[in-house]
Amino acid sequence: MIYRAIIYLLLGANLIPVCAASTHPCHSTYFDQVAIVDKVYDGDTLRLQDGTHIRIIGINAPEFAYRQRPQQPFARPAKHLVEKLLTEHGNTINLRFGTERYDRYYRTLAHVFLVDGSNLAARLLSEGLATRVAFPPNLWSQACFDQQEKRARELTLGLWGEIIK
Repeated sequence: MIYRAIIYLLLGANLIPVCAASTHPCHSTYFDQVAIVDKVYDGDTLRLQDGTHIRIIGINAPEFAYRQRPQQPFARPAKHLVEKLLTEHGNTINLRFGTERYDRYYRTLAHVFLVDGSNLAARLLSEGLATRVAFPPNLWSQACFDQQEKRARELTLGLWGEIIK
């Protein structure tokens, strides 16, 4: 898989790679861009090496303290999981852009996939480190995201264990 990512990077970031069917939940059969992550802000916001800010579609991860707002529970574990997974995959990601491409803060809206094909949002949801959110028209994979969140709820993982206590 890492060789495929290197080839995509060498051929150009706008190449649309096709991957075989995956065993990963919420997988995609195509991507719009291959990119390198430079910084992880929190569980749902990244900065790419080219300076582009990515807001991951379909999830809301706990927020760090900001201005007058306190840090939310599980903000650190969510960020650490994203950093760990990215490090394991050489900080290379595949992006599938949303139908609506930008949010009100001018961040690029995208589904983020690791080079092994796993969906980063699905992973955070399944660990209970994010909640599912749906903003039309970016509704791709919402049924799958719902399943991942329900699994975490049933197992009282992460946020769902905190809420139940």
